[in-house]
Amino acid sequence: MGGFIPLPESTNCCKKGNKISGGECQPADMGSDNVVINCRTGDRNPRFQCYSYDACKTFSDSEMMPTLIEPKNGCQGSIIGFKANDSERLALFSNPATSCVCRKNLSVRLSKDQSCKTYDPPNIVIEPDDSAYSDLAAFIQDGGQTFACLFERNKKTRNIAFTTFTLDALLH
Repeated sequence: MGGFIPLPESTNCCKKGNKISGGECQPADMGSDNVVINCRTGDRNPRFQCYSYDACKTFSDSEMMPTLIEPKNGCQGSIIGFKANDSERLALFSNPATSCVCRKNLSVRLSKDQSCKTYDPPNIVIEPDDSAYSDLAAFIQDGGQTFACLFERNKKTRNIAFTTFTLDALLH
């Protein structure tokens, strides 16, 4: 079961109701049947998101996310929702945070509002040089919230790299 993801009202390239001219969308479970879907925009910058508050039966109009910049031709990003404490759910987003054509500056940003409508400036720069696709995972290690990021780096050799970091490192 799924739903239709409407285009942002501010999109000048096409009329509302047409297919999304982006791709590589990724959902994040924000709890209580709330889901945010973050999407690559292709040749438009920045990324956009839409929201479901009924377990993906319907979606809100999508919104451009001005703080989530990406390379001029776009690039896949990763988003995950996670439980920060007994009641609060947060989201973590990763992608190459640059508005040039090159893919570099792989960064992670934290959204502290459960609706994922605002994101901090890059909390951690994982890879300042060539970097591209990434995938995030969240887990508990030694009693603390920890994240893993698997990512592509060095466009010539296409190395795959892996790193971990904690919620405490994001917040400080």
